[in-house]
Amino acid sequence: MKRCGVILATIAILGGLGWMLHEAGPSAGADREAPSKASQLKNADPMATPAGWRYRQSQPHHWRYIMLKK
Repeated sequence: MKRCGVILATIAILGGLGWMLHEAGPSAGADREAPSKASQLKNADPMATPAGWRYRQSQPHHWRYIMLKK
């Protein structure tokens, strides 16, 4: 008899989890459109990133390298 309650609780928990995942799935935000990958790559300036700044300034970026240079 005790196992029947455990089985029902497990089914209820898994059902609730499945419902929450369904509601939060990829179709939940379908009303707004994400920018395409091609337009992001076309408009991206690699020198505008922190890595591009370090490349232009020749700055070390890893903490071990910085500690070894001092």
